[in-house]
Amino acid sequence: MKWILALCLLVSSQPIAGDYVLRGTGSMNENDGVRPMNVLLLYADDWRYNTLGVAGNPVVETPVLDALSREGVRFTENCVTTSICWISRATLYSGQYLARHKFKRIGKNFNVPQNETVYSLMKKHKYTVGHVGKLGLNVELNRRLNFDFYDEYEGWHWKRIGDRLWHITEKNTADALRFL
Repeated sequence: MKWILALCLLVSSQPIAGDYVLRGTGSMNENDGVRPMNVLLLYADDWRYNTLGVAGNPVVETPVLDALSREGVRFTENCVTTSICWISRATLYSGQYLARHKFKRIGKNFNVPQNETVYSLMKKHKYTVGHVGKLGLNVELNRRLNFDFYDEYEGWHWKRIGDRLWHITEKNTADALRFL
């Protein structure tokens, strides 16, 4: 059986040629000769704790994600505060719990200061920031402030674009590679 795991949000950052390094504390040091770390954040909702092979799933094979996990940092204690996808994305985007960002109804605008998002903070620290896939926050983004590359689409699993029929995971992958 072949399994396809749809990534609902992909945020990818690469450093601009670096005079700075982003440390775990969030501090920035100039001229220490160390390039900033690369950050690739894959955010997918509706996964259980062992969806990936590296997390112990005996059926699903995820060799590429398993390799990324082994070569990078894997957070094993992450959980969402709600099982509703757009609320989880709003929490990641803003760094705020639902009780503070209050984005609990589709169709209601999400009001978080644009200069306080995870994306704008990465850009402030000299990262090149891109977003691919579903954001779904019903917010008018200041794309110049938040992103260097942005391609959002939602509400479909299959879509004809030009002469080609795309699956959302193929489109996410192609766009992410175009950014990287």
